[in-house]
Amino acid sequence: TPGFSPGTLNYTVDVATGVTSVAVAATKSDPNAVVSGDVPNSGQATIPLDGPGTSKTVSVTVTAPNQVFKIYGITINRLAPSNDANLLALTVSAGTLNPGFAAGTPNYTVNVTASVDSLTVTATKSDPNAVMSASGSVIAPAEVPTGSVGRALGLGTTTLFTITVIAQDGVSTRPYTINVFRDAR
Repeated sequence: TPGFSPGTLNYTVDVATGVTSVAVAATKSDPNAVVSGDVPNSGQATIPLDGPGTSKTVSVTVTAPNQVFKIYGITINRLAPSNDANLLALTVSAGTLNPGFAAGTPNYTVNVTASVDSLTVTATKSDPNAVMSASGSVIAPAEVPTGSVGRALGLGTTTLFTITVIAQDGVSTRPYTINVFRDAR
């Protein structure tokens, strides 16, 4: 941003955290002009980026045959990994979450009748790049927004379901627990 205009000299580009290089192409309006700087006269360069959460400025100098020149600057911001470890949605196959789902609420209870002998919990991540696990297994890897876990319920017992969201940064985590009570009769 902004979109290219010959009179605008400074630009900014934001790229995802996983992008490690950017291809830059410069086209001369005068074929006799010379391109230099971080982009050679051929007008094409692949610019390696530094680590996530950093910025790099690319300089493109265009010199006309009369030696008048312009220096274009492109600041490339490589975004930091997300620290979003929230759920967007949480549902159960029987009963009702108490309290009703809210991303900032980590603990829930569900009461089911004796006729319900199993339950499935389905969750959707707020950030699809996060990872979601339950019972020590990944139920939704990065790029898969929704996962579920099912379990048998004992009569008159409480069964604990824990779904943990690990943010893209690999540091931020949030467990969501659902205590499911099955009536004895």
